[in-house]
Amino acid sequence: MRHPPIAAGTTCSPSHPAAAVSPHPFPPTNHKPQRTRIRLVAAAGTSRWVNPRAPAPPPRRGAGGGGANQQLNHLVRLGDLDAALLLVESMRDPDRPAVVPCTLLIKKLCAAGRLDDAERVLGASERAGTADAVARNTLVAGYCRAGRRLADAERMLSSLAASGAADVVTYNTLVAGYCREGRLGDARRLVAGMPLAPNSYTNSTLLKGLCSAKEWDDAEELVAEMIRSGCPPNDLTFGMVIHSLCQNGLVDRAMGVLDQMSECGCTRSVIVYNEIISCLAELGRVEEALDLFNHMPCKPDIFSYNAAVKGLCRGERWEDAGKLITEMVRKDCPPDEVTFNTVISYLCHRGLVDCAMEVVEKMPEYGWTVQS
Repeated sequence: MRHPPIAAGTTCSPSHPAAAVSPHPFPPTNHKPQRTRIRLVAAAGTSRWVNPRAPAPPPRRGAGGGGANQQLNHLVRLGDLDAALLLVESMRDPDRPAVVPCTLLIKKLCAAGRLDDAERVLGASERAGTADAVARNTLVAGYCRAGRRLADAERMLSSLAASGAADVVTYNTLVAGYCREGRLGDARRLVAGMPLAPNSYTNSTLLKGLCSAKEWDDAEELVAEMIRSGCPPNDLTFGMVIHSLCQNGLVDRAMGVLDQMSECGCTRSVIVYNEIISCLAELGRVEEALDLFNHMPCKPDIFSYNAAVKGLCRGERWEDAGKLITEMVRKDCPPDEVTFNTVISYLCHRGLVDCAMEVVEKMPEYGWTVQS
């Protein structure tokens, strides 16, 4: 419907008082506002509104804010090591080589066996004043992994120690390198002469080296020393020692270490018990294996049961092995392929082929299908 025109000089009043026109929320102003353009930019897969007049955010720590560092980071991530190396050595103020791409470049050069080039990168970073402990230790680790370059690692450690730049990680890296090469005497001397207090990783690395070299007396002495110094091995280190001892049939020593774990307040996991139970069973000490199995403070798993079943079969206690398999089902830990293969193998080895066939026929009852 069309409304009649409003005559000049007349006012328009609302038809209902409640519909009165309210004053405008923005009063008139005499100055013209300056408009700021807002643009939508895409960053990392998302969109955000940015103000072009706002100051640019500072560069991330260690990332380098210059274009040369951005190019360096790009080259390193592409794996163009030659171009990255040339760029690092050509960079000057204000685009000094940033520590993050340089450290990554050192790591990649070491992995490629280009240790001399890696040292060139570190030298450029040192001259620019951007090198840090991570970059230095990365090169030390590269020399140690190379094996035959331990002399260079020693040279670097001496240089870093003289300038006060060597930290405990630097020493630990060289200790690990000595242990990998079987130079345990050098590793011990380095630890003994450290100007810094060794940490748990230092001792654990040396302990692993002693176990690998089967120097059990020295390993036990180091464990005792760690306990006396108030820095005992952790659960993983104790477990590593027990594993090494059991692998070499030294189950009595392993049980001694198990007692030490309890004294140090460490958690004796089911994995540790499985190692010892399996070793006892292998050595024919079935009663001890079963006693430890029955008194372990943690819930047995399939590996625990299989170790116990193996011990019973080794002792030709077939009925007890069958009862234990029944118990496995009752305790919601059903037998697996290893369980049945163990029983069948021992029965056949003893010439009890008919009994072995009976076990095979019962396997479907436990959810296993026998394929001919």
